[in-house]
Amino acid sequence: MQRQICCLLILLCLLISFPVRADDVFSVTPASMDQAETDRDYIRISCPAEGSLCLTITNDNGQTVYQRFYTDCDETFQSEDIYLRLENEKTDYTVTVDSGKDSYVCHVIRKPARLENSKACSSGLSLKTVTGKKTWLSVTVLDVSELKKESETYPIYASQAYTLGSVTFSLNQGELTASLSLPEDCACELVSSSMDVALTAVDAQNLGTKTFHGLHTTAGTPVSVGDADYVCVLLQLRVSYNPDGLPEGSAGNSQEQKTRWENMQQDTRNDSNG
Repeated sequence: MQRQICCLLILLCLLISFPVRADDVFSVTPASMDQAETDRDYIRISCPAEGSLCLTITNDNGQTVYQRFYTDCDETFQSEDIYLRLENEKTDYTVTVDSGKDSYVCHVIRKPARLENSKACSSGLSLKTVTGKKTWLSVTVLDVSELKKESETYPIYASQAYTLGSVTFSLNQGELTASLSLPEDCACELVSSSMDVALTAVDAQNLGTKTFHGLHTTAGTPVSVGDADYVCVLLQLRVSYNPDGLPEGSAGNSQEQKTRWENMQQDTRNDSNG
């Protein structure tokens, strides 16, 4: 029992010792704004007030998530820092300040924060299917004979959640190139890129590991694939962007990708059998 009490006291001390950072707080002034959007975790409410008032915050389901009565307000009221939980892609909160004499209402839309240096990859087939290792990343299996006819475009799967533009694979005189098309409306910034290309199924099974001995390049830089019939590509990006409004993404796992991977495995077996 004493140990539990000590743990609670330590936790309380930590909470007191580390106040909310100023850049984590968004200021709301219901008297002068009808609606505001923020990606910050906390809000601080201020407005003109004298005497007593009631502050109420409800979510987009009409449920009260915060309510407190204040007394002895002197001309200006300012609340403590209040945490707003992000539910789903956005949450619309209604902030109401009611003094009996005056009432102010403001909608505060809580949206996701900007993601910095986040992982992304080309969609196609789950990397786990190829390597057997647990990961959310995906690879793209390309049929070289089809790629000689026309380029192929695939969605970019970002942060295990979103579709962030696309990548187009093209083949010119035996050289494979990945060209990125990143959306501008989410202020997307490419931090870095790397592309590993496996020419055999054996090499593909080591994609994403230090033991991979296939081809290495970056997005936009061509690499020769020789006389390979199929290639398995792990395109990895580091990106910073605002996720608000982006469509949902996935690894892909289409039947076409699964069939190509099976064909690549069969080709490797045939080559090894001479």
